[in-house]
Amino acid sequence: MLRCVVIVFVCLVACSEDRSSPAPGYVVPQAGEFAAQGTTGGTVVSIGGIFSLEIVPEPSPIPFNEPYALAIDVARAASPDVLEPDATLQLTARMPEHNHGMNRYPVVERVGPGRFRASGMLFHMSGFWELVVNVQAGDEQDQAVMRIDLE
Repeated sequence: MLRCVVIVFVCLVACSEDRSSPAPGYVVPQAGEFAAQGTTGGTVVSIGGIFSLEIVPEPSPIPFNEPYALAIDVARAASPDVLEPDATLQLTARMPEHNHGMNRYPVVERVGPGRFRASGMLFHMSGFWELVVNVQAGDEQDQAVMRIDLE
């Protein structure tokens, strides 16, 4: 009997890993900081006004409970038509009303100067999601948040 209790306990601990941890540097956005909404992507300016991100889901619109990818172009907000060649980014997606994230870890790869592709995305629940992107270029870093209403 004791062995069963120990096995159940070990399984619970192993399964309780917090896979919804936000990207390093995640700041909980305040109301009104969402520059775009929707499942077809769009342009979002980072919270500090440094970067402009063009985010396009593949396929579009974002499907429910199916894998998808994101094409992300990063530019300076002051010149959004010129991609930022030194940019790096990390991203995560969370459901703030449920206090959890995706069940998967997206893979972000650079596909060109200022151009990225995040694969392995999957929204397993309908509702409000926050796509949180941490961007750094040189000594500057900022965070962009896109709120997505997945029906």
